[in-house]
Amino acid sequence: MKPWTAEDFQYLRDNWDHTSIPYIAKKLGRTVNAIKIKSVKLGLGRHLHAGEEITFLELCRALGKEGNYGSYKISWPKHGLPVKFKKSIKAKFMVIRIDAFWKWAKKNKQLARLL
Repeated sequence: MKPWTAEDFQYLRDNWDHTSIPYIAKKLGRTVNAIKIKSVKLGLGRHLHAGEEITFLELCRALGKEGNYGSYKISWPKHGLPVKFKKSIKAKFMVIRIDAFWKWAKKNKQLARLL
């Protein structure tokens, strides 16, 4: 087992919020499990919730539209909703910044009225 360097720690911190765990593991020459364990020790939080985005499902829940999640997930991005995809270990999640959502909603009032 190779020791962690200050550069390894910095890379992990700098990339935790936008890079998949498998990619970080490959880049640092470590296992996925080693990355997960070290991230907990460093207090980085859950990978999916790292950064400034929330999941699209969390957005729908906050708006009281969880029941329409599937249709919004398909239709809103087609209308320019600025979503990104974040890969954790095996799954990809649709995420969005709250400020980006509100800018989009202001420009797309006809869709926002559906809220």
